Amino acid sequence: MDKKAAIGLMLLFILHGVSIDVKGDDVKPQVIIREVPSDKAAKVGDSESVLKCTVSTIGQHLISWTVEGRPISSNRKVANQLENKFEIQSSYDLVIKNIQLDDGGKYACNQNSPDIKHIGSAELNVYDEIVCPEDTVNKMENDSISLTCAVDFIGDEKYVPEFAWEFNGKPLTSTAAGERQGRTKVITSGISLVALPEMDGGIISCHYKIMTSSEGVMMADRCRRNIVVQYAARKPSIMVSSDDVTDRQRSCDIDEHVTLHCASKGNPAPRYTWTYKQLQSGFDPETTEEPVAKTLKSNLGVLDLGKVNRNHTGVYTCNAINIHNRAIVSSEVTLMVPGSGRRSGAAAGSTAAVAGGVIAGIIIFLVILAVIYYLIKYRKKNQEPASRPTLKIGSMDVTNRQFTCHSEDKIGITCFACGTPDPEFKWSYKIEEDYFEDITEKGTAIGQVSATGHLLILGDVHQIQAGIYRCQAKNKFNEVAKSSTVTIKLLDAKHDEENPPSDHATYAEVSEAHPLMDGAGEGEHPSEPKYATLSEPKVPTKPKENNNADTEPKYAVPDKSRKNNTSRKHSTNPIVNAILESWVNQNLDVKVCFLLSY
Repeated sequence: MDKKAAIGLMLLFILHGVSIDVKGDDVKPQVIIREVPSDKAAKVGDSESVLKCTVSTIGQHLISWTVEGRPISSNRKVANQLENKFEIQSSYDLVIKNIQLDDGGKYACNQNSPDIKHIGSAELNVYDEIVCPEDTVNKMENDSISLTCAVDFIGDEKYVPEFAWEFNGKPLTSTAAGERQGRTKVITSGISLVALPEMDGGIISCHYKIMTSSEGVMMADRCRRNIVVQYAARKPSIMVSSDDVTDRQRSCDIDEHVTLHCASKGNPAPRYTWTYKQLQSGFDPETTEEPVAKTLKSNLGVLDLGKVNRNHTGVYTCNAINIHNRAIVSSEVTLMVPGSGRRSGAAAGSTAAVAGGVIAGIIIFLVILAVIYYLIKYRKKNQEPASRPTLKIGSMDVTNRQFTCHSEDKIGITCFACGTPDPEFKWSYKIEEDYFEDITEKGTAIGQVSATGHLLILGDVHQIQAGIYRCQAKNKFNEVAKSSTVTIKLLDAKHDEENPPSDHATYAEVSEAHPLMDGAGEGEHPSEPKYATLSEPKVPTKPKENNNADTEPKYAVPDKSRKNNTSRKHSTNPIVNAILESWVNQNLDVKVCFLLSY
């Protein structure tokens, strides 16, 4: 092989990063630098970290590594005492094994032969694990919460971590401090809060993120902790079906099955008792029906009256208490049951309205069935993935928009999407950037929220429940779920009213004979009453005006001055109206989906 061919072959090897040792006077030693070292970050416990110093060589050469001025290697030979810590790769890249905090520092790659040259240096920044608060922060209402996070660090000052704190994804104000212990920098950050009931079940997190000059993430770490706040039971709410009847009057028909649900916020969960006071107008001395007992007991908060008669007319009071209450908190409902053959005008009007509504509903239902039958019979069989959902509050389209409400408002959000087969829906709440927590059919950390199918109900909205809610729709023909969001914003804040404490308040549970208890007779201990399952109903109230709506929605307002007032004509509950309207809208949207697919 002639000289030119040999030189060409060597250049080809060099282009592929191969180092060649050639002896002879005709070849001049060369070192070609392909990549210089750059700053890196590592965490204590990492298996290895690699610092680049990629070179190609011809002839005699000497490449060496140092750390903080101390020699590590000569060409590919590592000092004997450092063989377990360092390794030199074929291209002269340096591998640091089993990362420890002391491995942080400045590393340099140098050329010592054929001439002396500094190839490059880099900072290895090493971070220890975050030292976090205890796993669960358990506090009483109005207690102070003081938490700190800390991390040990060795490296360049420009890569010192800065902590950020969040509660359920919302930023918190924090303090920061740092001190040096030898080569180690100890960085600490802390927050101070007051424990509030709405924080119960929330998540506090502290985290840091180290960015590179190219906006990449060099190092990041975080820890999350659960918050538990214990507080006294609040004034309970009373529901009949989906109607809020707290401190109100409700008319019932004879033989109507009535179940009273009582729910109170508190941690630990409150205990409940029911008391009954019969109204004079409800007592008929000529009747042979057994009257309702004056005192009833229920630890579940559910009172099943069964089929009511005239003797059930009266005031029913639900009492709630837990270990933190100094006095019982109570709410009541007045039930009016008209006599057989002597129905009041209000009750008769209510029945007529219900009958008319049933007939109209049957007609609409038959028309809908006819349309569905026609479309199914004549349209081509179609398989359509779920469309992007539409979100509505009442009749208002709030898809990817902001909805402003008052504190303690009750909001019902419906989610519609087309698709064949019908889509499945999933609700989630934005906890932090790029992270949504699933809130479908399970408890959450954001207060009174119920998410089932295409309907999301927010009860007693507080600041903790403000934020971004997402509805996702998907069927088996979607590779990725379609989603839309709505942002709930509070216009103002309210304060819960509590009953003033009483040092002389007493709490007693009296068990007497009652129609709900089987086998209860004089002198006998009654058997356990049969209760329906408590579903923790929400506490809807009359909503405030909606700042985002063009017109103010109209709600029926009960006239408490009228005797035997009934809420059965038109629900005053915005959540009930939202459920009814969502049922109609959903059925109408189904027809639109069929028409589009046809």
